[in-house]
Amino acid sequence: MSNRVQGSIKNKTVATELVEERQRLDFDQEEMFRIFESDPVTRDIYLKSKEHIENDPELKLTEKYYEMTPQEKYFMWFKKLNHLWNNYDRDFYFGPMKSTRFVPYYNHHG
Repeated sequence: MSNRVQGSIKNKTVATELVEERQRLDFDQEEMFRIFESDPVTRDIYLKSKEHIENDPELKLTEKYYEMTPQEKYFMWFKKLNHLWNNYDRDFYFGPMKSTRFVPYYNHHG
């Protein structure tokens, strides 16, 4: 009997069941993404905002979000919005929407 591991964002461990499911993956994830996000404008907006989140420590998603009070979440949100306003293309995040399917700052949840 093998040891089973529970997943934990905080401890950066992936559940055994999820690892096994990912190993059995029998479709192309990139192709699936292109099917669900068939609009190239929407796809580009999503990928650009995702890149910002992954590469900027001020925007990185964290497990702490799930333990925050509503007031702490609002404060964190406004700090992120302020950071986006002062450090990124304002038109991209706050200008007229280029896609009705995806709003870039919705990606910055926690």
